[in-house]
Amino acid sequence: MHPLQPALAGLQTHRPACPHAHSGGQLYTPEADGSECVPEFRLGDMCLFVSHKYHNVKPVTSGRRRVLVVELWEGVEKTCAHRCVTAGDCPYTLERGHLAKCMENLRILG
Repeated sequence: MHPLQPALAGLQTHRPACPHAHSGGQLYTPEADGSECVPEFRLGDMCLFVSHKYHNVKPVTSGRRRVLVVELWEGVEKTCAHRCVTAGDCPYTLERGHLAKCMENLRILG
């Protein structure tokens, strides 16, 4: 479960090859009362939500889930390989991110 911060909003549209192309994979959001909101999508429907709204997707149990996800951002364009909030140039690269993850895994394994 994650928010899209600092993005302004997220948009998700359900695009299966056919209406029964997969089972599971529903977008859901936790609500203040402890329940889950699971919007029902028909072919071509979209869900727009504010970026600080926590959201997740239930596991796909069969088939392939196809969606288009769009994030709307405000501010200076960034070219780094992550959701950066750094002002100016960011030293992060995808290679450094993979290396850091490998190093962390090695540290955990001893």
